[in-house]
Amino acid sequence: MYLNEFNARGSAFECVPVLELCKREKLITEEKCADLKAELEVLSKMLTALIKSTDKREQ
Repeated sequence: MYLNEFNARGSAFECVPVLELCKREKLITEEKCADLKAELEVLSKMLTALIKSTDKREQ
């Protein structure tokens, strides 16, 4: 398994509280926050699939 993929997925998860803080401080709109969270969800799913496919190839 590659550590970079885990780090990337962890970084994507870490963005969620930052987005919430930005929304609360009125730096971004609620709609923009929701859009960015949706993009992070897609990205996280892609990274999870990459990690799983890497696991299968290494076995």
